[in-house]
Amino acid sequence: MKLSRRQVLALGAGALAAPGALVSGRAQAAGTPQHCFLFMHCDGGWDTSFVFTPELLGKVDHEPQVEAGNIGGVDFIDHPDRGTVRDYLERYGDQSAIINGMEVSSVTHERCRRIVLTGQGDGALDDWPSILAAKSPEPLLLPHLVLAGHAFNAQFADQVVRVGDDGQLAKLLDGSAFSERDQGIVVPPAPDVEHALLKERLLSLQANAGSTAEAEYYERYTQALTAADALRGVEGLSLVPQNSACERDLLADAATLFECFSRGLSRCGMLKYEGWCSEGWDSHENVINQGRHFSDLFGYLSAMLQDLGTRQAVDGSALSDHVTIVLFSEMGRTPSLNALGGKDHWTFTSAMLVGAGVQGGQTVGALSDQARGVPIDLESGQASDGGVSLTSSNLGATLLAMGDVDPAEFTDAQPLRAVMR
Repeated sequence: MKLSRRQVLALGAGALAAPGALVSGRAQAAGTPQHCFLFMHCDGGWDTSFVFTPELLGKVDHEPQVEAGNIGGVDFIDHPDRGTVRDYLERYGDQSAIINGMEVSSVTHERCRRIVLTGQGDGALDDWPSILAAKSPEPLLLPHLVLAGHAFNAQFADQVVRVGDDGQLAKLLDGSAFSERDQGIVVPPAPDVEHALLKERLLSLQANAGSTAEAEYYERYTQALTAADALRGVEGLSLVPQNSACERDLLADAATLFECFSRGLSRCGMLKYEGWCSEGWDSHENVINQGRHFSDLFGYLSAMLQDLGTRQAVDGSALSDHVTIVLFSEMGRTPSLNALGGKDHWTFTSAMLVGAGVQGGQTVGALSDQARGVPIDLESGQASDGGVSLTSSNLGATLLAMGDVDPAEFTDAQPLRAVMR
């Protein structure tokens, strides 16, 4: 049987679905908004001493002209060239909680990415956004939408929809992925009829499968056909990545996720920010460039939150009442400069939570004079001899608890209640 263009596109989407890039036959939710999460990964390892850790002033190598600041209860490092940080905190500090002293227990990028998103560096585990998506109280078409960045999966791989750095998913859906290929595509008449026949054939293959795994494979293809058709039917939603000058357009990416949250299409989304002009955060040389990255980052955050404040959820309420932004990097930088004027990989980092469910207006966590995390009380977020050494598992447990998911099902760590409202 020859396949129509529509069928080939559907099979292409199905092929993506098999490794977890398209959801399993879910439909758009309606009526009740749910708690959504936008994850923003600053890839490469940021230097927390540029913004987040004023308690280390005079104890680690800093850039000139820095001083401790506090706006609305948020302790931060102030610098005359980073007015965007001050502006952000003046506008949105009451919604923001900085978390310091979180250990990721590795100094390699890939392992740290896995640790910060799953709590462990080894083993088959799902990351926090995939778990939250899988535990959605409503069926979703695009549960966890990865516009750019990483995802780690085991049992919940089918919750992850990867757009692709070059917009491969959009190209599959509109057919351009195939028109750009060298091989010709035969487009027979009556595509709807052939599409129905293809589904019938897949159902037959599933019924006569020789094993449970084979049956599940055909079932996922069938579901992907339905999901792909539903996704094509969503009007006014662009999944095409956009660039702004020399870097990915973060505001456009955030707008796409906000639109998906607003329509009840997604619960989680992943963005990646690689610094000013995509120069990267991995500053083994000229660590001073991190100042420009942070300046740009907080400018983006202010604009994103301004956009979020104009949007409504599916029930007409303010979308901002239902969205938490999770800002993180997979590692930090060493306390001291190296011979190249940079800083190397460090196992302690910071994160920032913003928005719905967050007890804002505070900086929590604690660091030693050597820039190592010290035990804290999870209820207050302050240093405590009898406290807990903060890890990314505590961050994950916090996010799961915010999303009404029992953390104990996925981690032994306890939530950081201090940042939960």
